[in-house]
Amino acid sequence: MCNPGLKERHWEEISAVVGIAINPEKKDSQMTLKTALQYDFIKNIEAIDIINDTATREFAIEQIMNK
Repeated sequence: MCNPGLKERHWEEISAVVGIAINPEKKDSQMTLKTALQYDFIKNIEAIDIINDTATREFAIEQIMNK
């Protein structure tokens, strides 16, 4: 959840998977570990992991392109 490659579009995908609107990039976000446990993110960990991996690869490509 602390991946710097996670962009708004990735958070929208994660939100759709877990069924709650989340976007830690916003300063008024109420996303906490307690919230994650409350909404049982663990049951969706595989889908979240796929989104996270995609974000990581996209971020790496962006970094290479910026150089």
